[in-house]
Amino acid sequence: MARFGHGPRHGIADRPVRDTRGYRTELHGVRGLAIALVVAFHIFGQGRVSGGIDIFLAITGFLAIPSLARRARAGHGGWLMDIPARLAGLARRLIIPLAPVLIAVGLISWLVLPLTRREQTLTEVAASALFFENWELINSQLSYDAAGPLTSPLQHLWSTSIQGQFHLVMIALVTLLAAGARRYRISLRALLLGTLTFLTALSLGYAIIDTGHQQAAAYFSTFSRTWQLTGPGILGLIIADIRLTSRTRVIMSWLGVALIGTCGAVLNGAEHFPGPLALWPITGICLVLLAGDTRSRWGADRLLATWPFQRLGDISYSLYLWHWPILILAMAWAGSGRVTPLIAGITLGLSLAFGFAGYRLFETALPASAWFSRRYLPAPAGLATMSAIAILATSFSIRAGVAAEEEIAKLREEAREQALSEALNPTADYPGSQVLLGDADPAPEPIRPDADVRALDYPWQYAQHKESPCIQRQEGTEVLRCVLDEQATGPLVVLAGASHTGQWGDVFAELARLYGWRLEVIERSGCLLSTAELGTEMVRDPQCEEWNKEALAALIDMKPDLVITQATTRRSFSDRVEAAHPGNLEAITKLNEAGIPTFLMRETTTLEKSMNSCGDGDDEQLRACSEPRSDVYEPSFDGADATVLGLDPELADVFDSATGLCDEVRCYAAIGNVRVHRDNDHLTATLTRTMLPQIHEQLKAFQPGLFTEPLAEQP
Repeated sequence: MARFGHGPRHGIADRPVRDTRGYRTELHGVRGLAIALVVAFHIFGQGRVSGGIDIFLAITGFLAIPSLARRARAGHGGWLMDIPARLAGLARRLIIPLAPVLIAVGLISWLVLPLTRREQTLTEVAASALFFENWELINSQLSYDAAGPLTSPLQHLWSTSIQGQFHLVMIALVTLLAAGARRYRISLRALLLGTLTFLTALSLGYAIIDTGHQQAAAYFSTFSRTWQLTGPGILGLIIADIRLTSRTRVIMSWLGVALIGTCGAVLNGAEHFPGPLALWPITGICLVLLAGDTRSRWGADRLLATWPFQRLGDISYSLYLWHWPILILAMAWAGSGRVTPLIAGITLGLSLAFGFAGYRLFETALPASAWFSRRYLPAPAGLATMSAIAILATSFSIRAGVAAEEEIAKLREEAREQALSEALNPTADYPGSQVLLGDADPAPEPIRPDADVRALDYPWQYAQHKESPCIQRQEGTEVLRCVLDEQATGPLVVLAGASHTGQWGDVFAELARLYGWRLEVIERSGCLLSTAELGTEMVRDPQCEEWNKEALAALIDMKPDLVITQATTRRSFSDRVEAAHPGNLEAITKLNEAGIPTFLMRETTTLEKSMNSCGDGDDEQLRACSEPRSDVYEPSFDGADATVLGLDPELADVFDSATGLCDEVRCYAAIGNVRVHRDNDHLTATLTRTMLPQIHEQLKAFQPGLFTEPLAEQP
């Protein structure tokens, strides 16, 4: 193997030549560079991405599509490839190294993760075994997160799932195109190039639109990522025909390496990929591949051919599979909300050890063993065996998940009974927001709810939704309704909008019980009540736009005595600082014009950025955990009334939730012995109930007609 700085000397003015090699040393070296960047950024990047995963996707497309084309041409009748052999080969390469990771994560999760996180983790084990993890993350409304105690230990397998899906779809597509090419006597290569060009353009266009509308979901979407595989796949089909001089290859090789190496430092891909900015790393890998063998001692391919990059390239797949769950589970075991030097050292050491062992055992030795050889295990049997492994892993995770769900159901019931009995009203030991809103000053007590049950501390409608769906998720447009008490006959009060409105459900449920209101919740995940059109403000999907139209019409038709919704929310999905969105204000105005008064809730804090590190921390960490108020709140809205928002104060009033979450300078993760957040983005129901006295007082002054003689003692 050539050492960097040494090699054959060729004149810079060499004539253009083609690079027709089968095995490309520099490609393997790029694998090593990419995995080094991925691991480094995952451990030290604080949520930034390196672009290394984009490199892996590109390499998959570059290698897979030409390989499939060759197999199709060599197959039966000049078009039918040996599909079972192809699938069995993929299973050997992808599933055998993956299976021990999934089993280990499933088992260790029981030991180190809070009970409420086990169910989701085991669901992801099954999804990963079936190469469906990216869609599971989307369906669960999980976004790409920095390493932390709340992050999924299998989050990184979204890209492995996309690669698995890509292989399956491309096998079918190439087989169909090969059959068509043979029937109509046209070139398979030309047909492939035309089809892939169309798919690449379609996917890139979709990625640009989808990233602008719902970047968190687009990040994991197969449709938004396809161009990163098909584009390099086109290059793989034509690269042997491209003639370049040595000078050009040297320049391209270093430019490509520079783009790859600087991507994570220059771009915040976690917030902008897979949109047009993702062209940065894809262009980088394509330049390195085009440069190929530079035939010069000064080419970057000489660097990529050195021992460190080649050895990292060898273990890149296994290292990728193991490093992330090791990091997340180490943080969970240590109870740390950040990557300490000790955790970083342990993660690096164990990841390299497991990566090397995985490569030796599960990528090399086991697939090459006699038992897996085609002599003893023909392709169909091999495929069946690998499928059985995936099914067994899935079955295990489902069975364990059912057990976890049953245990969680019991814990949920106990937790909610405890919450209702202990935190129905602020107490001397657990005053919560009354520390900021009143004069409470409690001695330190164990923080409630604790880490194991905090995810269960949601408002009443979520428990009802689990029994009978009454909250619209992101895939639908139907206006569903959760009803607190079907027998209630008093004034009709409706919470309407997204989950940041719905999180206040328990506060208004208590008032509804006290005063006999008919309380309903009309909620759609991630959809602010608004008249805004798709692609503007916070409307990130067509279903949200349609749901808003139907929800607004339904509210006006219902003529409720009060609608509760948002006054402000974050500026965008990537900018947490609050804003008053015109479409939201227009929807409120339409309700007011219909004679419907509105009570508006100011935006609340989230466990993101600086506070993400202590979400599952111990009590001491939680009490010390805070972030600048300016990270969330716009000073111009402090103490604002409806007139500041351009609304009629006779028909609209604003509750300043910031006063119960922050002092003048900082916002907190625990207040008055009460945990503030149940997940990354929502308040615990316990914390919201501690603001009940102030909400009651302000709402009674605004709409006294709702407050007839109470049915129970007032708070």
